[in-house]
Amino acid sequence: MLTKFATTLLSAASAGRLARSVNYDCPNDAWEPVLLADTGVQVKSLETGEPLCQPRADAYEIKCSATGIEVDIKYGLLFEAYDEATIAQSLREQPAMLGNCAGFVPVEFSDKGYKFKVDYDQKDDEGNFCYTSVESGQRSTVDGDDQTYINFVYDISGNKAGVTNELGLILSSKLNFSVYCAIPESFDVSNAHEVDIPEGAHTGFQGQVSPDLIAAQFQLNKYTEDWSQVDNESIVEIGASTNFKVDPQDSFPANLIKYFITECRMDGLNDKDEAMSYVINHGIDCFSPILAAGHSSPHDLTFNMFAYGHSSTALESNMLKCTIQLCVGDNCYDDYYGAKEACNAGYIQRLSPADFEAADIEGSGQN
Repeated sequence: MLTKFATTLLSAASAGRLARSVNYDCPNDAWEPVLLADTGVQVKSLETGEPLCQPRADAYEIKCSATGIEVDIKYGLLFEAYDEATIAQSLREQPAMLGNCAGFVPVEFSDKGYKFKVDYDQKDDEGNFCYTSVESGQRSTVDGDDQTYINFVYDISGNKAGVTNELGLILSSKLNFSVYCAIPESFDVSNAHEVDIPEGAHTGFQGQVSPDLIAAQFQLNKYTEDWSQVDNESIVEIGASTNFKVDPQDSFPANLIKYFITECRMDGLNDKDEAMSYVINHGIDCFSPILAAGHSSPHDLTFNMFAYGHSSTALESNMLKCTIQLCVGDNCYDDYYGAKEACNAGYIQRLSPADFEAADIEGSGQN
């Protein structure tokens, strides 16, 4: 499967080519030709006519987490022709760049040779974010994946010192390409704080972050009546006004990525042990009036507690689940709110939008 990561690298790879003993034209052995499946002929760029190449699978490794990106690459992805000892020294003196931030030569053993590791909200010394661009609403090429993603894109480039000798002569070509990490724009959190993070590789496309890893960056906490502290342990009486709020972990880049609740529902069992579910709010601020539901910001929810039965099993089965939406950009929440769904029958929209920045809430969350 040729993902966006690979296609991003294609046009850059053709910029510096090295003649080889086979019929394929690629910069060096860290690259491989893009071939037509039916003929085996190397594909050429429609724009430049140059042969297209992509990195070999063993020439790079990308690790995307909920908070940042880590990239290990071979020197051949940075320079067309090179001497490893010379390149390693030159990169220590003048690092290659991941977007606006520098990489480094690992001290420990690495079969790749060069490493980049930055957080999504990390900045350089001049206050610029490391990433080259952020793209919202991106879709996977995996069949059946209807999720949309936020892509953090980073351009990678070598340095002039690595291709210049002591006389200032340029002896080789720098290569440029891009990598990215994709985080899901929507996922669910629950008041149980139970998140199952699968072992090993997650399914999906190159650079995709599992929704479970993103969900683990948040907690849906129950708060006291005056919002003064988290209170997940106390039992709530039926009919009592109850406060909940989504809180990010300290490691999550909340200063860069906005988050907000789009829907909450209560799952549980009735006295016949039948599964039940009721939507408390949807479309951000379409609330159930029978529960006196409302919020003071898109990060919280207040409603009158209820149950689906009177048996001990029913009373202990309640599970509040909320869907969280992520977005990037100064106006992304306003844009999302302006295009949100109309309220379903039986739900009432808040009279005016709540203040998105009201993070430290003191109030009841009433409409």
